[in-house]
Amino acid sequence: MARRQPIEHLVQADFRLIAIETTTPERVMEMFRNFSRRTGKAVYHWTAEEGLFRSGGFEHIIIPHTRRPADVLDYIASNNLYGVYLLRGVASALEDKRCIAGLRRIAELRDGTPRLIVLLDEKITLPPELQNLSAHVKHGLRKAS
Repeated sequence: MARRQPIEHLVQADFRLIAIETTTPERVMEMFRNFSRRTGKAVYHWTAEEGLFRSGGFEHIIIPHTRRPADVLDYIASNNLYGVYLLRGVASALEDKRCIAGLRRIAELRDGTPRLIVLLDEKITLPPELQNLSAHVKHGLRKAS
């Protein structure tokens, strides 16, 4: 039997919101691209500079009106198809009440649509409203001596 990859453990967990702190975001994004290739499941990437796009040969197609954090969260909440959404560089958005409310709404949705938001940044401080609704992972960070 094939061994499940760490990304598959995260994707299959009960959380809809996962914060990954990493100093190597490209490496984490590559792990999710490989997950998408292996499984055929949709993985989307987001940055404020580019907006939201699907990985795996669709990078040139930016989903309209998804450059602002609150707008991409509205899109994710309304999309009724499977998706893993990697939101990179969102630390400052976690101070915006509208973004916090949007993340909370998605984390609490029970509409039958499997969706996962992965917050990806070097340092992520989740607001209290999201802490019980999310998993927090530290990837490749060394402890200070």
